[in-house]
Amino acid sequence: MLNYFRSDVVLTEWIQRGFLSNYITILTSARELIKKRKYNPEKLFISENMFSLYGNPKNWFEAAKVSSEDRKKKFKTTKSYALSAWPTKEELCLTEYRKYFPYNSRIEKFLKENVKIPKRTLGIHFRGTDHFHTDRVELPTYIATVEKELKSGNFDNIFIATDEEGVVEKIKDFFFQKNGFNNIIVNDTLKSSGREGLHYEQRDAENKILLGDQVILDSHCLSACEKVIFLSFTAKQ
Repeated sequence: MLNYFRSDVVLTEWIQRGFLSNYITILTSARELIKKRKYNPEKLFISENMFSLYGNPKNWFEAAKVSSEDRKKKFKTTKSYALSAWPTKEELCLTEYRKYFPYNSRIEKFLKENVKIPKRTLGIHFRGTDHFHTDRVELPTYIATVEKELKSGNFDNIFIATDEEGVVEKIKDFFFQKNGFNNIIVNDTLKSSGREGLHYEQRDAENKILLGDQVILDSHCLSACEKVIFLSFTAKQ
């Protein structure tokens, strides 16, 4: 067995996936190594091939935490360290591991300037585009859930994060026409009109970096909401 405490380890991608999926796997792998294997967190690094559909990790993370695989012992991230379809509270508690993979100064500045979520905001994450591994949850189900939350009187605003074109307009139209509600916040992000994931649809290198920025931005905005709706699904067999 490897003596993890003394050797450097680089977390390397095992399959091409979306930005947030890769990032969560980095954090859950770090939790496995640090918490269960008592590994020194200062010796964990991100492989240059992580986020391969988007670009070099140095575009978002401090360069000192990004390393070439041939210089360090590889740790291939696996499904067992990713979040399950129905994550537990422990799986969702990854904040303490994020500090071991700090953002670079560009992203820190970008988030400081753009994460502006007021109090009493309800967050919505609508999973659009590709659904090859899950059953799609359709928009009317989301709208019904959001409507129930708004009736509670606990929220003055809605923040929407989605990668599917047209979703924001449909939600806006429904709540404005029915309730005169127009306090909806949306980041100006790239979206897709098809069923292919944006990370496959966007081929331009500059747009791929922009996609990574936007995933981070939407994620941080969702984390600033008082409550978030992201509906569960039935995993396909």
